[in-house]
Amino acid sequence: MACSILCAQMLCGLLHGQESLVVINEIHYDPDLNYERVEFVELHNPGPIDVDLAGWHFDEGISFTFDAGARLPAGGYVVVAQDPGQVLTKWSAGSPRLTPAALFGRFGGKLNNEGEKLVLRDATGTVADEVEYRLGFPWPTTGDSVPDNVPGSSHSIQLVNPQLDNDLGGSWRSASPTPGARNAAVFAANTPPHIRQVEHTPRAPKSGEIVTITAKITDSDGVGAATLMYQISDPGSYIPMTLPNYPSSNPATVPNPAYERNWEMRQMRDDGTAGDEVAGDDIYTVQLPSVLQRHRRLVRYRLLVIDGSGNSLQAPYADDPQPNFAYFVYDGVPAWSGAIQPGSSDPSRGEVVTYSEDLMRSLPVYHLISRATDIQSCLFNGSYDNTAYYFSGTLVYDGEVYDGIHYRVRGQASTFQTGKNKLKIDFNRGHYFQARDDYGRKYREKWDKMNVGTGVCPWWQYPHPGGWDVGTQGMVMNEALAFRLYNMAGVPSCNTNYFQLRIIDAAAEAEPGNQYEGDFWGLYFAIEHPDGAFLDEHGLPDGNVYRMDGGANATHQGPTRVADGSDVSSFTNGMSSSASPSWWAQNVNLDNYYSSKAIGVAINDSDRRPGSNCIYYCNSQTNQWWVLPWDLDLTFEWGTHYTDWEHFRYALVYPQYQIACDNRGRELTDLLFSSDQAGQVVDEIASIIATPHDGRTFVEANRAMWDYNPRTNRKGQFYANNEFLKTRDWPGLVEYYKTFLSSKGFSDVGSGSYGVHALVADAADSDIPNTPAVSYTGFVAYPANGLTFHATEFADPQGPGTFAAIQWRVAEVEPNTPISPLVEPTHSDVINLVGSDDWRYFKGIREPSVVPGAWRTSDFDDSAWPVGDAPIGFGETFVATTLNDMRGWYGALYLRKSFNVASLDAFHRLSLELRYDDGINVWINGRLVFQDNVASAELPYNAVADAAIEMLDVAQYDLGDPAGVLVTGENVIAVQVLNVTVSGSSDCFAEVHLTGRKTPNADESAAGSRLAYHGRRGKYEIDALWKSEEIDSRDGVDVRVPASAVEPGRTYRIRCRMKDTTGRWSHWSRPVQFEAGVPSPTRILTDLRITEIMYHPPEADTDKGELPVENDAFEFIELQNIGSTALDLTNVSFDEGIAFSFRDGHIKSLPPGGFALVVQNQAAFVSRYGKKLLNVIAGEYEGKLANDGEPLRLADFWNGTIAEFGYSDDWFPTTDGRGYSLTLADPQSDPNTWGEQASWRPSAIFGGSPGRNDGDD
Repeated sequence: MACSILCAQMLCGLLHGQESLVVINEIHYDPDLNYERVEFVELHNPGPIDVDLAGWHFDEGISFTFDAGARLPAGGYVVVAQDPGQVLTKWSAGSPRLTPAALFGRFGGKLNNEGEKLVLRDATGTVADEVEYRLGFPWPTTGDSVPDNVPGSSHSIQLVNPQLDNDLGGSWRSASPTPGARNAAVFAANTPPHIRQVEHTPRAPKSGEIVTITAKITDSDGVGAATLMYQISDPGSYIPMTLPNYPSSNPATVPNPAYERNWEMRQMRDDGTAGDEVAGDDIYTVQLPSVLQRHRRLVRYRLLVIDGSGNSLQAPYADDPQPNFAYFVYDGVPAWSGAIQPGSSDPSRGEVVTYSEDLMRSLPVYHLISRATDIQSCLFNGSYDNTAYYFSGTLVYDGEVYDGIHYRVRGQASTFQTGKNKLKIDFNRGHYFQARDDYGRKYREKWDKMNVGTGVCPWWQYPHPGGWDVGTQGMVMNEALAFRLYNMAGVPSCNTNYFQLRIIDAAAEAEPGNQYEGDFWGLYFAIEHPDGAFLDEHGLPDGNVYRMDGGANATHQGPTRVADGSDVSSFTNGMSSSASPSWWAQNVNLDNYYSSKAIGVAINDSDRRPGSNCIYYCNSQTNQWWVLPWDLDLTFEWGTHYTDWEHFRYALVYPQYQIACDNRGRELTDLLFSSDQAGQVVDEIASIIATPHDGRTFVEANRAMWDYNPRTNRKGQFYANNEFLKTRDWPGLVEYYKTFLSSKGFSDVGSGSYGVHALVADAADSDIPNTPAVSYTGFVAYPANGLTFHATEFADPQGPGTFAAIQWRVAEVEPNTPISPLVEPTHSDVINLVGSDDWRYFKGIREPSVVPGAWRTSDFDDSAWPVGDAPIGFGETFVATTLNDMRGWYGALYLRKSFNVASLDAFHRLSLELRYDDGINVWINGRLVFQDNVASAELPYNAVADAAIEMLDVAQYDLGDPAGVLVTGENVIAVQVLNVTVSGSSDCFAEVHLTGRKTPNADESAAGSRLAYHGRRGKYEIDALWKSEEIDSRDGVDVRVPASAVEPGRTYRIRCRMKDTTGRWSHWSRPVQFEAGVPSPTRILTDLRITEIMYHPPEADTDKGELPVENDAFEFIELQNIGSTALDLTNVSFDEGIAFSFRDGHIKSLPPGGFALVVQNQAAFVSRYGKKLLNVIAGEYEGKLANDGEPLRLADFWNGTIAEFGYSDDWFPTTDGRGYSLTLADPQSDPNTWGEQASWRPSAIFGGSPGRNDGDD
């Protein structure tokens, strides 16, 4: 905004208190050496008069206020620095005007490397200048050293001319920093055109589509010519930007001369013709004809613009490491055909299977475009096995083209062991990778580097115990599941997401007769890199991060930490069994270690060793070290590899630390590794990569690509070398993971103790308090504001007098937990096929049919069987049809129900929901679809279940494609239930439901380049929504859950635990699971109303004495008590939209008819509305009301949501900055309607009526 202030300066003197020309002139926001604290913002005064800076301040981006006496000389410069001393040391020699007097700081905060808004205000609060810079075009690209081999030489961004609008990216260029001096390297009296808003549509074109490319181009001398230059890179003829400089790795690449050749040119127009929409609007347009758009073609383009004076500019700029824009033409992923072992005489391996388009589009696709010679050299030539990024390519994902990326093979000893080798990709600055999780949500931070995993494990042993390094394949869940469990336990760990890798390195998309040639490379997963972005993503303070691989490899340098690795050396040398308790408490985040150790045991993270295969992170705020996971392919194995995992365990020689560690281990076994929760995680992740389409899954296609691929070194290893798999297939592997994460594990069939079985033993302690029991004591409907519970009294094997504390927790879980699988297609339609009503049943006093098994077929006559509603059985209060004669007489029960299906096209998936005791077989149309806790499907009427179990909660199982189970017309479902014993059992029952689910139109979810995410992350008990403090009174056995912690209609679990005076916690109690009901009516919910919102106030009128501040400062929200009794506001707060707690405010009680105001800036508000309203101002809220509308939530801690709604600026033009407030039309109206325009109106008077009824004088 420098230009507008310059115009004002021409009319008035540059004096204190008047309009002043001060320009943000240079910004150094990303020094390439993180430990150099040399960020700065330079201010320039191009005017003829000194400026008094006293009271001037930055209040956005960074924070800093100039003290009295600070001045900016006419024509001079001042620098606000992150560390003035370091800035002076680094640049004073080259800048004589950079003196201590011209340096100010330290500023608060940190300049954002991706860009942010900087706002400079004068002493009155008026904006003097503001710049919203960004990384990358149309802004300069900085942050790398220039040149690459000179660390500490990164550029700053510099204003080309102080008279330009410095809020436009085109007004800036990058150059070596010049703090306190003129931007000589970039200065231009007459600048070339500004180019911005470069776009192409469609964003991801298909074959035969016209592509329109537009750019906004402006210049005070006029635009002489605008030219588009484009280059075509066809599949099999890829043109890399760089070539390998092998064997040298410094540099690893050299420019490719071919990249600068074969650029075609087309003129861009702004005359309203040839696709240009509006003549003379500064939007220049060119259209690339449909014949240019061919499937799998990469099209790069640049812009060359010349103004009326002959000044020219090419975009992207020269400092951009991706020197072109680009788009990728793609018509969608085709079907693919392959066999597990082509040519095999075994039909199960030799059959060629076609995997449909729907299946092949069920995972997001990462396209890597490169030369075939580079792909082969990288992934299959051991000569290139080092850390140099020799190879250049293009990655396409989510419609975004990441051109000129570099890649290398990833791994150490495992590299080239399997054939399906791992990759590591390095992205260009300003073009970092925007990844999404497995549910389609963008990660908060973009990735500089991406690690690509494959799901193979060359170090697997066989048998167990047995020889090492035999290997296995198909373990595609090891790393994703392991990282997920670490994260769930509170150990910050790398995010992962699955994708289909397609490599375009040949002209043909597929080669007929050879399934191994073509674009399809199979199932892979991305692993977040443990660097600075990782710390930001996981909300961790900055600090040093080291990947430990037999030594410390720094992956991120903290700005305040040492840069020579001496910190990690000192720390690792200090870890020993003789280190004192205080040393451990001072140097290690012990809570992190306890969780890390527990998960490591539960998943058998057996490749971790001291200083290897893990991450060490030092928190710069606490100076404590954390151990984080890395290299998790060798996990979930029932066998030993390395046993000396890490030396953090030396802390456990001290009893207080061993007790705390055991406490955490037991807590995780209770909350995360309970049978339903661990299985839920497994099923959720499995559903991402193995949801059937036409009866096939993506993991099957992946196996067909790699099990016998010529590149595979150890063929036939999918689901091999694992004697604990019940079946050598994907379902068998899923069941294996679940068993591994159970308390029993494979302890009954294998030697040793691993997984959760080992964790249970590891955390066992006979001295812990008894596990309490919890019961509900509130109203039957579980009202959200009446959730009260009681726990049994404290008891401790160590005797009386040892009570220390009780603690409660509430977490949300999936409805009807346990559920398997959790993830369902979004927006699915559910069709109930079989419910609880009208089941035919037969008492198992003899066989149900003369011919064995005939009773479960559709033509069996069951008309003589009695009819009852499910559950059917005895011994439980929820049983609907009670069989009082079952106990002691018969142990089997047979159920049948017929149902009709009009069309199999009505739904795409079948889901079986059931609960039972003890064993069960379920058939549909004579086909066995479910079995549990029984020896076989062919059992006589006097058989018994394998063991005593209770499935009191409904479990859900995916039966896949309906066409494989159902028929059009009449179908029958048949159930056999077996008790564990006839005479000694207290209960036996069954209830079975069958539902069909219709997913969205497959064409809509998979067409073109659209992402194919269809799941959701489940709700888990480990994620507490509310936790009480440690209550040191025995009265804590009774608790009330705050309604603000729950939401009506959702399912929750509550538990408690108890602690003794030694610090030992009991196990968490068995949970009480409930669905929260609607709150019971209370005065605070019925009588407190939001009655007025000034969300977009008019500008300040300084002539009337209003403060010269931004108009947002005059915002307010009015509340009124419409009831007949005073309201206690102590527990009321705004927690969405704005943040304000009445507990911290000036008004804690509101009389009948009374008003309360929360304001954005009290001083500004009073300057507009007067001091008479001070007595009704409760306080200032945090944040600002969005001018375009946003959700607001007002809640009472104990009683729940008072009002939750969203307002919109589209409702009334007069409330959107034109001076009128948004006023509730009827204070008696239902808050559930406040999100509708009809509930509101503009205020009757200009400025609104805060603190009184609207329209009152």
